[in-house]
Amino acid sequence: MLSRLFLIARLLTVSALVIALPSCANKASLPVFPPFADLTPSQEPTLPVVDEPTAEVLDAYDIAHEAWGRTEHEKLVRLCNWYKDMGAKQLICERAKE
Repeated sequence: MLSRLFLIARLLTVSALVIALPSCANKASLPVFPPFADLTPSQEPTLPVVDEPTAEVLDAYDIAHEAWGRTEHEKLVRLCNWYKDMGAKQLICERAKE
């Protein structure tokens, strides 16, 4: 009787492992929320307040503003791709630059 109970216990253990093993397979899991850095906008550069801005000041502002725009665009692309990976099939996204 004891050996029969031992056999039943072993069979139940093995069958539980067989059922649980596929759930342990290497699946790429997506985070529950997108990265926090992609959800927070950065401060837009502002043109310094001067009476007559020089060409150097205007050029520096243009470069800073363009870099800011590229950074914000990259954030939106990453967010779009994150939502698409989560199952939002109607979105049309650029692929993020690696």
